[in-house]
Amino acid sequence: AATLARRWRAHVERRALLLARLTELVLALNAEAMVPVLLKGARSLWTGEPEWRSMRDLDVLVPGEAQERAQAMAREMGYTEWHEQGKGFHHGTNLYRPDMPGWIEIHRRAATGAADILLPTPQLVETSVSIVRGGAEAKVLRPDYDLLHALAHHHLGHRGARDGVIDLKGLVEFADQFARLGDDERVALGELVARDPRRIAMLDLWLASAHERLGLTIRAPFALVADAERRARRIAQGGSGTAGNIVSEIGLATNGERLRRAVGGQSLKGRMRLRFRIFRSVFRVAKLRGALRGPRP
Repeated sequence: AATLARRWRAHVERRALLLARLTELVLALNAEAMVPVLLKGARSLWTGEPEWRSMRDLDVLVPGEAQERAQAMAREMGYTEWHEQGKGFHHGTNLYRPDMPGWIEIHRRAATGAADILLPTPQLVETSVSIVRGGAEAKVLRPDYDLLHALAHHHLGHRGARDGVIDLKGLVEFADQFARLGDDERVALGELVARDPRRIAMLDLWLASAHERLGLTIRAPFALVADAERRARRIAQGGSGTAGNIVSEIGLATNGERLRRAVGGQSLKGRMRLRFRIFRSVFRVAKLRGALRGPRP
């Protein structure tokens, strides 16, 4: 019990220090007429929920060309850069300072290309809400967008879909996010995922996994779906290899019953159109990754 108490105190102290560094950065950005969007753990610090969430770094979204100015401002504040990112990466070089327990990533896009195709950065920015604390103004994602962005980050950004894995820390955070949604927020999440069958498939899979591994109660308008439960169990047993995992992901998204739950999927013609959109998005991801790798020597 004493060890746990010490660990909790250290965790709370670390969050307080991270919040101080984050507030300092947000104030500096505000002075240059920039209001950043705080993602993932940075959002948790700004809203104060959940207090138990830990993080290695702070993800701060300053879209487009403004990201370069924000990166330069951080260097002027004494941060140093390390581990340069490749061309076209979704955030700038990691930023470190001795009084910062971790690092800062200033994003030009909310996630990697694969996740950004599924949940575009402009949509996230447009729907984010402003919160002022300590005289500093930052924006955060709505609960439904925050949950879906976290899913896209883990499942696509960290290649969970391709590798056939579901990150345990991400799953715990996802289960907590879902459990804390109110009735209206669950309805909003349902409407948000219904815009793309790949979103529906991803959410169904993670709900099934969280129910199986963590005992999450699935509340309406959502329910456990048999093919997602089978896929979650297969992932828990070790996946199917890259090709098999990709085929399984496409299979979930193109399932006829799931397509009927998507906007535009109530007719045969509409379902055919949705299937075409799914295959096109997968092709765009493959093309994007090839472009970022550059020509082969």
